[in-house]
Amino acid sequence: MPEPRHTRRVVLLGGLAALAAATVACSPPRADIIEHGLDEALATSRGLLARYETMLTKVSGPKAERLTAIRDDHRAHAERLARYIGPGADAITAAPHTEDDTTDTLHDAETAAYDEALTQCSGAANPQHARLLASIAANRAVHAAVLSG
Repeated sequence: MPEPRHTRRVVLLGGLAALAAATVACSPPRADIIEHGLDEALATSRGLLARYETMLTKVSGPKAERLTAIRDDHRAHAERLARYIGPGADAITAAPHTEDDTTDTLHDAETAAYDEALTQCSGAANPQHARLLASIAANRAVHAAVLSG
């Protein structure tokens, strides 16, 4: 039985096929495909930020000062999450909120956002993401407490 002949062309084509397969398997994800698990947290932070900005156009005095501090926290959260996410973060937006907010509705939104961040923190595979989400969850719990007082 004759031995199979491996010509230089067959070996070269096989090597190129292996290289192509490795390149596809090891290439980074596309920037517009987000697979880090932080996109929902960013959308929520941006949504809360927008709600506080709208609310701040309707209040003044000490209430405005409290809401401004909370709004600034949400801005910082959004900026930090966007840095972790990197390319593609600009594409993440919150669903528009069309109802008028009150302190009570913002309290409820903060409570829901706290629960969401806590769940995301518990499920985070990346320890840095877990720490960031835990910090955001704690901050949202404080916001809810401030709004209830």
